[in-house]
Amino acid sequence: MASNDNSERKGFTITWIIENFKYSKYRNGDRLESPTFVVDTMEKTKWFLYVFPRFFNIEDDLSLGLVRMLDCKGPRSIKIDCKCELLTADGWIAGEYNLIKQRVFKKDCVSFGSFPLKYGIPADELEYFLPNGTLTVRCKMWKCSEEIKNDGYCTARTRTGVEKKSSIWSVRNFSTLGIRNELTNRINSTLNDKPIVTLKFSMTGEDGTLQVSIIPYDIEVSSRTFSIKFSVLDINGEAVTCGESEPVFKYFLEGPECSLTLTKKEIMRNKSQYLRDDVLRLLYECNFSTGLVYEEIENTNYGWIPPQTANACLPDLKLAENTTPTTNQSGPTLMKRDIELMLNENVLCDVKLRTGAETFPAHWFILSARSPVFRAMFQSDMKEKAQDCIHIEDVDADTVRRLLLYMYTDACEDLQWESASQLYAAADKYQILSLKDECSSFLKANLDAANACEALMIADLHRDEHLKSATSEFILKHDKEIFKSDEWKRLIQTNGQLAFQTMLLKYED
Repeated sequence: MASNDNSERKGFTITWIIENFKYSKYRNGDRLESPTFVVDTMEKTKWFLYVFPRFFNIEDDLSLGLVRMLDCKGPRSIKIDCKCELLTADGWIAGEYNLIKQRVFKKDCVSFGSFPLKYGIPADELEYFLPNGTLTVRCKMWKCSEEIKNDGYCTARTRTGVEKKSSIWSVRNFSTLGIRNELTNRINSTLNDKPIVTLKFSMTGEDGTLQVSIIPYDIEVSSRTFSIKFSVLDINGEAVTCGESEPVFKYFLEGPECSLTLTKKEIMRNKSQYLRDDVLRLLYECNFSTGLVYEEIENTNYGWIPPQTANACLPDLKLAENTTPTTNQSGPTLMKRDIELMLNENVLCDVKLRTGAETFPAHWFILSARSPVFRAMFQSDMKEKAQDCIHIEDVDADTVRRLLLYMYTDACEDLQWESASQLYAAADKYQILSLKDECSSFLKANLDAANACEALMIADLHRDEHLKSATSEFILKHDKEIFKSDEWKRLIQTNGQLAFQTMLLKYED
């Protein structure tokens, strides 16, 4: 690796932003290529960058290169200096490679090799410069034979599609689960309803070790990047993480096993915590690639750097943890962070939301802007306004905390069924419709036989016809299982008319 000071020379810089880079790790070794770009100031030569996400099949190692295309203009060969850099979330250079006086013919490749890293960051800590899974590569080029008059800047973006899916798998009669028992569950893509993987849940060994086999549905699926996390939901709906896997599928119809950290013996020992009606609720959250969905040259500029190009190395994404933002960041991300900071550090708060267990300082202006109900309170002569305190007795402290987080940042963090249900009710009460829609979408996406009756009652109570319709369809699709369940029997006892109306739908044309 050679060093060369090109800070005073004019050249051409392309910043390549690769979103969902982790899911661009093609199993068959194909390289990921940037959109092609033409450099006007270097005799209209045409190029593209490439990255091998798994160089020589070594996990998380990178191979980067620059290719001059065969069909480009310009001379038969051109001599250039070039530098390739990997950028962190806050704009620092996490790795760089300099090459000088490279003579590049048409169809030639300039390889930067297996990428070295600065500041002692080992390869297994690449998440430092993968904020939200986005890798940013910057390549600078200078012409050796003559001085270029104007700097050029280009931003390219590549995005791999990622589908995220989560659901609750209800393992009934868990106490009777034996070594020879095997339960299966198939995960289909929401995009096209095609099967992705089959999960096989079983118990092995006398200690009651629980494991899930992950089997790809076909050869095409086996080449995709896939990750999954398993959690057991306790009786309060809180998730206890018990397994994670990023399987590499070597053969069709074969897949690795993910052993859960909770054994049957441990769950039975704490059955009052984990089991309700002898049902184990296993939450799975999976992500899988859907292929290349976007690649474009977003802007090219010569002679000046517009703000969006200057900061092209900093995608408008939430910063990775343990990174320090620089002062040149701007826009919605920075504004949300600053507003959230004012909430968390109680800066100029002028109103309090008081639950039975906790009091939350807030800003009446933010509450009024986000909720018509709060706005009406502050515009009236209500007792709460005089006291600068609003008593919320029917919403628990955790839900109020989540409600405030959304009003300040539009963020919903770590939703589970119980928290989403309570947040849905609070959003409806305070008429925060966007949050209500987000919670409703979560409930619809996570319906199962154990919670469908609860979802139906929630939809009916809050007059949500979209949620009610989706839940009714789910119940009728799984009627044999649900109509025999204890949850359905309780629904008949508590709201017989709703149960009757749902059953009637089965016989409508």
